[in-house]
Amino acid sequence: MYGSPPLSRRRLLQRATAGAGTLAIAGCLERGEDDTPESTGDDEPNGSDDGTDGPDDLLAFPEIENPPDAVYRPTHRERVRMLEPVDAGDYHVAGMVTYPHPFWLVDGSGVETVEPDRDDVHLMVTAWDRETGQVVPVDSSPVLELSQDGEFVREVRPWLMLSQQMGFHFGDNLSLDGDGTYRVEGRLSPVSIRKTGAFEDRLDDPVSFEFAFDFDDDLRRLATEVEYFPEDEWGERGALEPMANGDGESDNDVSDHDGHAIPYSSTPPTGGLPGSLQEPLESGDAVFEVTILEPGSRFVDGEADAGTDTGTDGRYLAVSPRTPYNHCVLPLMALEVTVDGDSRRLTETLDHELGLHYGTALATDPDEATLELEVRTPPQVSRHRGYETAFLEMPSASTVISL
Repeated sequence: MYGSPPLSRRRLLQRATAGAGTLAIAGCLERGEDDTPESTGDDEPNGSDDGTDGPDDLLAFPEIENPPDAVYRPTHRERVRMLEPVDAGDYHVAGMVTYPHPFWLVDGSGVETVEPDRDDVHLMVTAWDRETGQVVPVDSSPVLELSQDGEFVREVRPWLMLSQQMGFHFGDNLSLDGDGTYRVEGRLSPVSIRKTGAFEDRLDDPVSFEFAFDFDDDLRRLATEVEYFPEDEWGERGALEPMANGDGESDNDVSDHDGHAIPYSSTPPTGGLPGSLQEPLESGDAVFEVTILEPGSRFVDGEADAGTDTGTDGRYLAVSPRTPYNHCVLPLMALEVTVDGDSRRLTETLDHELGLHYGTALATDPDEATLELEVRTPPQVSRHRGYETAFLEMPSASTVISL
């Protein structure tokens, strides 16, 4: 799959400390004078030859200079400890833990980098519907309470996140109170976006869940076992495959890690969307699949109930934005379309056939009309590496409707 063998994290750190050309090492390798490791002349950093890296080195991550304003392949594939899923009302919920690493917060079209600062773990949570198997892009963060040996440690509100490997999830870097078993008690809020089909009148109540994880040497060892890709592939346009499988296809696939099945937050495949499929639009490296359903669909009934003036005879326009390679959902956007001079704000909607999409009822027959899509707000979710430069500056796009 790759042109040359991957680098181990230990070998990469050795090369990075010696100067690695285009690399800019972030994190704890950029320390003050008092903390700078002394060279003893040995081949190993700090003169160590015991085959391990110090805790500070494990917080050092290579940076790609001038990554494209698009989805790109990062330097390495993350190692993650998957926890056993638990039931929570209409959901299955799974926790995941790994070593702390940088991520990016999004505010409007701006991005802020969050660097790890001696945090102990990166904790992640994924929730999916037990009936449909779809990952639910809950539009508010869960509340997590961590405890150890029955003693409260802290309350956490993890960020809504996108990852090439893990898709949509919640996550944050956390500092802990030493080794041991940590219990996580969480609470998911009701889904407040419009829900149709199998989701109608469901997911309206808060639910609670619990799981536990061990912070120990085995978990810390994940950071030493990371394999890096060849440097000439860093920053290339593309994406890592979802954890669901190895071929990059994502049709609500399910991964089986450590014996635990966890679905990926994929959108429906293009050929599986109902209605009259239009030419896809592109903006900010996102792909927007567009389909138009016949008059009288259940979606238009819902629009009529919501107070629109189209009645129940109009067609339904659905826009399904997705990442370009793994077809991951892109939630929390503000989209507007203009069709035949009629401008409408699209409603974010969760449906078992259309998945997470943005839709509206149309008042007139749109055949041969020009459709212009405006992205008023890009996806307001935090990003793992490889997504932080995409889906930000998103110009308008247009097509001519053909029915």
